Amino acid sequence: MEKGALTFDLVTHLRKELQRAGCMPDYDTYIRSISHVNKTGEQFWNTFKQTRPGNYVLKKIVSGKWVIKEGDLIRISGFGMVLTDYFIKPFAFTGEKRKALTHGGAMANLIVTLFDFMADSGILKKDTLLEHVLFNHTAGKLGKVKRLVLLCTAGADQRFLLSLIKEYFAYIREIVGENNDLTPFYNLIRKMYLAEKQTLVMPDRVTEVQWVRKSVLPFLVMAVPAWITVNLSRKEMMLQTRWFYKFGRTIGYVDDCVDYELDVSCGAPNILTIRKIYAKANREEELALLVTQIVSDIQSLQCRWEQLLTGPLADTEVCLPSVVVASWIGGPNLVENRSPPTSPFANFAPLLAIDNNYLNSRTSNFVAE
Repeated sequence: MEKGALTFDLVTHLRKELQRAGCMPDYDTYIRSISHVNKTGEQFWNTFKQTRPGNYVLKKIVSGKWVIKEGDLIRISGFGMVLTDYFIKPFAFTGEKRKALTHGGAMANLIVTLFDFMADSGILKKDTLLEHVLFNHTAGKLGKVKRLVLLCTAGADQRFLLSLIKEYFAYIREIVGENNDLTPFYNLIRKMYLAEKQTLVMPDRVTEVQWVRKSVLPFLVMAVPAWITVNLSRKEMMLQTRWFYKFGRTIGYVDDCVDYELDVSCGAPNILTIRKIYAKANREEELALLVTQIVSDIQSLQCRWEQLLTGPLADTEVCLPSVVVASWIGGPNLVENRSPPTSPFANFAPLLAIDNNYLNSRTSNFVAE
């Protein structure tokens, strides 16, 4: 049987099981939620494109030098804001603090997307320049002269990305305050970068653990500034972290089910190839188990999150995990042979269940090694 047929059967089976379990949002709810994402993204983008980094991105798109759509970046920014707002709901932030944290989430999602785009397009070379500047800058160990030398050896696009990352760090510092320690957050950024680098430099050697880091850490980056702001206890961090790992795993499974053929064609790591599922005699059984896991996780994600909240969710947030999953497979009314829409998180990777012993052994449980 051809891979194409297998992939389509898998996505079709996933859709049917989601609908059977009541985990697929109805059409009206889905449309309201996606409209909210787009409206929120437009608000962020209209402000961002007036800044120097935003204007740089816009010029690259308009000139055709960057093959990426402005509408995709608007949607990606919107998902960053909406998801961050969802992630920080347990802390009942209001007013300017809530707005600042959600804008930080949009910036984080945008930077991850631009990094992936620039790396995949060959704009970023597979060297260590970005790594040195990023790591040393966050640790505060890079002197001014050395920084200027490094930046002068980089291309204009790479200097732009470094400048955007620097602005993001300054923005997060302003949000959390001068007295709060950002070391855990910087460590998280380092881990996220190294996980992404592994998939770019040696995609055929990516392990399941590396997939876990690559997939979960971008979500945690959106949430951790809020944790630092409220001085979240270790016990509360553990509860939050467990939820985030399940959320990332679920999104990752769906992403790779949909993108299997594309990933195989371009040599990108995919959970189905890492597990060699299609090479197994009982592949249909394993794929069915994977779909069962996705459905079960979505059900428990929404139930568990409501238990962590201090107040009610808006109607566009009640089934947000289901809406995000639905967006990957084309929405509630998928038409046969229609290509699914661009994922709201370009290159967010799949992951497998985290080892609880590993998680419990961390001294700071949202900074995975």
